[in-house]
Amino acid sequence: MELECTILQHLRPGVRLDAWTILASMQISDRPAFVRHDKSISLDEIIAIEPVKRIRPFKRPLAAWAKKIPKYRRQAKETFGDVIPLVFFCPINHTDSHYTLLEINERERVIRHYDSLADRGAVNQTRMSRLVQEEFGALKFSYQEAPTSQLPCLRVCC
Repeated sequence: MELECTILQHLRPGVRLDAWTILASMQISDRPAFVRHDKSISLDEIIAIEPVKRIRPFKRPLAAWAKKIPKYRRQAKETFGDVIPLVFFCPINHTDSHYTLLEINERERVIRHYDSLADRGAVNQTRMSRLVQEEFGALKFSYQEAPTSQLPCLRVCC
């Protein structure tokens, strides 16, 4: 992957991250061989009708990620010669103003949603929990909302 050197200017406090900066950060990070990641997924479409910016939710925004999992499994089997449980990191873009992280962990059979701005009272009643159930319910993994302020690389500063 080729990146412009100006992308590194985004890795400073107070500078808003974008999908490409997050992807580049994940690409250059040191991670175990069983971890897979890809570009962030937008949950919403922004419709710019001046002077108001309207937001419309995408239908089945996680469907593309659900389709990538079998592809990554095949690649891992070709690489390792055996089926190994993988961990998938899926950055999520919320209304182009906030990023969270969805972890699909085959090793632990759990899906976690890390959100630095999460409401700690809403456990399994969030939009993300409904989307995960729709797209990944067949995996029969447990689901956890993991509110955290320990993800500075995914927090968008305004």
